[in-house]
Amino acid sequence: MNKIRLQRPTNVLLIKRIALENEITLIFEECINFLISKSCVIFLEDIDYQSNNVQKFEANQAKNIHLVVTLGGDGTVIWAASLFKDIAVPPIAGFNFGSLGFMTKFSPTNINDTLDRILSSEFISVETHSRLKYTIRDGDYTFSGSSTNEICVDRGANGNVLEIEIYLGGEYCTTAVGDGLLIATPCGSTAYSLSAGGSIVHHGIPGILITPICPHSLSFRPLIVPDSVTINLRIPENSRLCGWVNIDGHTKLKINIGSFIEIKVSDHGIPCKP
Repeated sequence: MNKIRLQRPTNVLLIKRIALENEITLIFEECINFLISKSCVIFLEDIDYQSNNVQKFEANQAKNIHLVVTLGGDGTVIWAASLFKDIAVPPIAGFNFGSLGFMTKFSPTNINDTLDRILSSEFISVETHSRLKYTIRDGDYTFSGSSTNEICVDRGANGNVLEIEIYLGGEYCTTAVGDGLLIATPCGSTAYSLSAGGSIVHHGIPGILITPICPHSLSFRPLIVPDSVTINLRIPENSRLCGWVNIDGHTKLKINIGSFIEIKVSDHGIPCKP
């Protein structure tokens, strides 16, 4: 558990789940009015609210956000974290309107009271959830970013199995043959990795999960490696298929034969209010 000093006045990024439920919409508007009453500057992804204290959030403003408030499920928290690329994620107060609540610890009842306690505190306690930093090198093309749950490399719509070479700390480990491979955080251990047969791992354990998807081998089972290990994946030159990379279920990229993917723990985790 860490403590973070909350800056004053507080710049708050407020995000709600994309939904049509009147309940969330009404509470969303109540949150805006309450935060305005606390002299906060509010940033919204889509703005149709007339107030001097409300601004539209732009990517170049991410470094100016002091607190994130989400109304939704864990997916809303993951989306919020993805807006902070290669910079520290501010503390996230997640209110659970979803089906899962591993990262959204607060009840949707008495939201204003909870926000009042947070904003009235000089320091707020946070639990840090790890993120993964990935870099894809495909010929002259390089793409990098962060993942909260998992990085999935799979065969896409092709019916054949995919081969993926795995290197741990620069040393060859094995070649995964099957539908694909998941590299997940402990937070992501309850997501796709769990469905693929991976272990559930507490977010306080410093590890990275390697979970095969339908492996074509009895010897390759799910692994957990220390979070100090850098993982490199490669689509071998003799592979019959190109691969597809899916980041947290919302970013999908095609990678060619011979491509490399470097994955390691990001320097910038996700501080969530417990």
